[in-house]
Amino acid sequence: MTACLALACKNNEPEKKDVVYVKTAEARGIGDGAELSYSGKTKSATDANVSFRVAGTIERMLVKKGDYVKKGQVIALLDARDYRTQLAAAEAEYKQVKADADRIEAMYAEQATTASNYDRARFGLAQMREKLNNCRNQVADCRLVAPMDGFVQELLHEAGETIGAGMPVVSLFQHGDIEVEVFIPAAEYARMDSLTEAFCTFDVLPGRELPLRVARLSREANASQLYEVRLSISRVEGREAITPGMSTMVTMRFQMSNADKGFIVPTSAILTNNGESYAFVYDKQKGTVRRVNVTVGSVDNEGNIRVLKGLHRADVVVSAGVRYLEDGMSVKPLEKPSASNVGGLL
Repeated sequence: MTACLALACKNNEPEKKDVVYVKTAEARGIGDGAELSYSGKTKSATDANVSFRVAGTIERMLVKKGDYVKKGQVIALLDARDYRTQLAAAEAEYKQVKADADRIEAMYAEQATTASNYDRARFGLAQMREKLNNCRNQVADCRLVAPMDGFVQELLHEAGETIGAGMPVVSLFQHGDIEVEVFIPAAEYARMDSLTEAFCTFDVLPGRELPLRVARLSREANASQLYEVRLSISRVEGREAITPGMSTMVTMRFQMSNADKGFIVPTSAILTNNGESYAFVYDKQKGTVRRVNVTVGSVDNEGNIRVLKGLHRADVVVSAGVRYLEDGMSVKPLEKPSASNVGGLL
């Protein structure tokens, strides 16, 4: 009898449910602007990839990386043997055509030949003269000269390599104005008109923020669907320590339109079902979650998504374990690890 009563009492006890632990995050207000960061690299504002105007095999490279060159200085040579042979043939042909033209001109002066023969000889000589000049230019073009004063940034080919006309051989830059090159996605490229501020930071200048201004924008995306943006570094104290090729972090701040304002939450806090996006907001007093429909915008580089409608300031959303929640479910937020317990391992 006692055993039966004990069993009955046990059966009447309320069933204990497992506690659902979740990770939470507070919805952060965007305010009047958005701030995005990109890694970049410094470039000279004036640089050039120098190439031969004719094809051939590189005979000699007369400079090395880091060399300073002056405008007009010869920096590389092509093997000009074939072009010299063509020039010699053109010179011989020109002498023959000129001699024939001189005889016909003398005959025409004495009215011993027709005007048609005279015109044919005259225009043939002019054509041959242009052919000869072209051969001379090809020989001269086997010498690659620097188009400006500057430094050799890179040797793109070496002696012995065969290249085509117009293929870059040497990269030069002038040590003057410095620009920063970054690549941004299409969503941010479309908002460049609303850029309010940009600056960059360097390890060689700790604690310094160097102001930037937009110098130029590419009009076409690259293979990764990113757009090139060049920003020039203002002439401020410390800029002389910056040289081309340095890595930097660029921060860009945009003015937001009313349609873009809202809140930032981790992308893991948002679920989509049948075309509708929603999140779970945690009620601290009740210890439960409430499902709310939201309208979302773009995703930033830090893995956060912009929520345009549906959330309010100081809302706490579930950022992990969302898929297992239901409206009104009781949950318990995971405690954040202390500063001395990095990663929550202790």
